[in-house]
Amino acid sequence: MQDKMSADEDFQLPEHVTLNDVAGNSWADELAGTSAQSFELPLNITSPHIYHKNLVKRIQRRLMVILCSLPNRPKHIPKASIPKEPFEELCTRSRHIIYNTGDGRRIGCARCKQIRNIKGTGVRFWLESACVAREPKEDIPIPLHNEYIQIGNLNIHFSHKPYVYKGVHYCINCGCYATNKLKKFASKCAVRTLAGQRFLNNLNSGVLPASANNDLHLSCLE
Repeated sequence: MQDKMSADEDFQLPEHVTLNDVAGNSWADELAGTSAQSFELPLNITSPHIYHKNLVKRIQRRLMVILCSLPNRPKHIPKASIPKEPFEELCTRSRHIIYNTGDGRRIGCARCKQIRNIKGTGVRFWLESACVAREPKEDIPIPLHNEYIQIGNLNIHFSHKPYVYKGVHYCINCGCYATNKLKKFASKCAVRTLAGQRFLNNLNSGVLPASANNDLHLSCLE
């Protein structure tokens, strides 16, 4: 800057710049160059990095040339369809006791009392799953935390912590239960009421609700 000022007589500094600013800028450039030399890395460290960086560039360019030289490929590749097992065979070898509800749209299990729509998305998975009523230990409650339970046209709400004991589905948190109809079981789990606490106490003593003896699904088989 000072050389330019001395060579050009018409050159003028901006109003906000002083001669001290010009001198300080020159000293800063000089110190920066000295610092860069003191922190300069040796060639045995920088050379491998530079070599591999250039190698990656050459590989990327080669791959780009190869891709551009290939012929055009079809954008939509047809997917191979996997044949499904016939629905009747799934019902035959299922561990559930399958029966038709009579309307031609739903099937159910006479043991665990669950009902599924024939055209539902999870009906095949349910047919291949184990029936909770056929567990080897039927005298103890069976957890159903990862099960999708459907009785009638309703599903057990996900907020419940359901168990099944001798055909009675119940929640150990709120104490609501279901035998043939879900009722409150289809709603969100709420605070345990006195009736819910009384049911859990009776269940711990081996006393089942009176509705557990009226199996409406078994009557559909007659």
